[in-house]
Amino acid sequence: MAPRAHPDGEHVAQDPAHCPALAEIRKRLDPERGGKDATAKDEAADFEAAVDATGSGLFGYAVLLTAGLIFLTCGLQNGINAYILPAARCDFDLTSAQMGALNAFFLAGGMVSSYVWGVLGDALGRRPVIVFALLADAAGTLCSTLSQSYASFAFFRFLSGFLIGGPASITFLYMGEFVPARARATYSQIVGGFWTVSWILLPGVAWLVLPQPWQLRALGVTFNSWRVMLSLITAPTLLCAFLAMRLPETPKFLISQGRLKEAMDVLRNIYAINTGRDADDYPVRRLALPAQDAAVDVVELDAAPELNFKSVLSVARRMAREALTLFRPPVVGRTALVCAIMCANMFSYYGLVLWLPELFNRFDTHYSLHPNKTMTVCQLSRSWAEELKELELLKADNISSSSAVGPALLFEPATAVDMVAGPKCNAAEAVNESVFIKTLIISAVCLVANVVTAPFATRVGRRALPFLLNVASGVLAAGIYFVDSTTGNLVVASLFQALIGTANTAVNSFMVDIFPARVSALGVCSALLAGRVGAAVSNLVLGSLLDISCEVPIFLISGTVILGGLLCVFVQPAWTDGAPEPDRGDHSLRSAFTVVSELDAQPKQSKAAVDLHVGVEESSALPA
Repeated sequence: MAPRAHPDGEHVAQDPAHCPALAEIRKRLDPERGGKDATAKDEAADFEAAVDATGSGLFGYAVLLTAGLIFLTCGLQNGINAYILPAARCDFDLTSAQMGALNAFFLAGGMVSSYVWGVLGDALGRRPVIVFALLADAAGTLCSTLSQSYASFAFFRFLSGFLIGGPASITFLYMGEFVPARARATYSQIVGGFWTVSWILLPGVAWLVLPQPWQLRALGVTFNSWRVMLSLITAPTLLCAFLAMRLPETPKFLISQGRLKEAMDVLRNIYAINTGRDADDYPVRRLALPAQDAAVDVVELDAAPELNFKSVLSVARRMAREALTLFRPPVVGRTALVCAIMCANMFSYYGLVLWLPELFNRFDTHYSLHPNKTMTVCQLSRSWAEELKELELLKADNISSSSAVGPALLFEPATAVDMVAGPKCNAAEAVNESVFIKTLIISAVCLVANVVTAPFATRVGRRALPFLLNVASGVLAAGIYFVDSTTGNLVVASLFQALIGTANTAVNSFMVDIFPARVSALGVCSALLAGRVGAAVSNLVLGSLLDISCEVPIFLISGTVILGGLLCVFVQPAWTDGAPEPDRGDHSLRSAFTVVSELDAQPKQSKAAVDLHVGVEESSALPA
């Protein structure tokens, strides 16, 4: 059936038989079929109906691949400290506390940038923010390889955390706004798997690069193996920036800005690429204008869709207004809940995962010198601290390592002096090669866990899955305290990282429909800000206490991740068994977004609000 012209010159929808989503809208609006609002003469497709009509195909796979690779680069930046710091310790004379501080500096950069990227993502669009941040991060990472002091290196790691925080925060949102609701949860798990792939690549590349005795002189800097490895991760970052440039802005963002013609053009092109048919065959002819959900009291933003960059105060006002939306009833309940969950999970995830290579290195060194002397992690850490103190005294007295006399040390004397950054420190030998094998095994287990859970993402439920994974992770974290063998630590660490990593992906999957559309990017960034605060604090705690009283951080991490799982119970799903959750009036926990099939539960909603929904629902709900 050919489209007919609207009296005002607009196109209206074709026969709804060509678009089941539009047929459902018509049914809801038709009083003879039980609809609650009979004022509509021309149906306007909301975002969900419009994107559902584009189908699935090549464009969706291209977005999935691009989002996955972007998330992979974020994983590389977030995990590389675990491999380069044991080697960089030689150049910068680092203590355990300083290594923890470097991790915290990187995470603090992400914390500081969270609201900035959220506002820019909601004001300028998802794509330009992602592209700019990736290009800037590549440049900053290359500059960090030139660092000659702990202070300069810490600054560049902070800058890298600031810049990579943009893509890390917005990638899920960018992908989710191209994908039909029914596929979002599965796509989310797949993208989360790319993060795991990055943590498989890291030990593999580290194994090839870090043991090399390279001493390359350039620009007045000696490029040893850890600097070379740091520079290598800029290649995938630049590739991702190029791929993102080839993709359009998301139709949901364009709709939220009132740019309906551009949104329609994007949707028509997506339809053509996915289906192989002509763009004119796209069944949706008219899009609904954006509006705030009638059930949510959202602070009004600037009427103009464009942000005024001529004034710094304009940016500050925009940030304040959008942030205020998240911290006013009834949205504040959702904000607090998701932020608490993310803080607990990231506290636990980064608290142990970034330190696992260092712990494995200590275990392997100990058992290579004392094969018959078993130790737990905490016993080993205390022994490590005591012996390093003695070595510092030896260095202070200029006692030659070859003539040192004293108790049996954890390391051979020459190696021990090197490990506290003595003059003979060799970065290429700072990490035992068996550590790379163990971290490869752990990452492979994580990937298997992600693949196994992906098909169940939409079936188990967004409350049950993270709850079960968090509780199991908490038990395993506590188990690290009791094991006293390398094999035992490997098994427990593998299961812990696999479960807590999958739990984080599950938490990401329900953040997209928690916040109002105009502030969805800022809402996600707020949750990630809370997570990065938790991650930074955990690294400071672990770095400070690991060699003093490691029982405290281990059991603190265990209890925190279990608490995060318990909080997941209070995340009320928007869909149950494939059907919409009825409105129980609990807006502090219920999703801020609804789809047309939920309209019967909102009899007071106006026709305008019906037409203007642009939110996302959980019929397989996925992350932003």
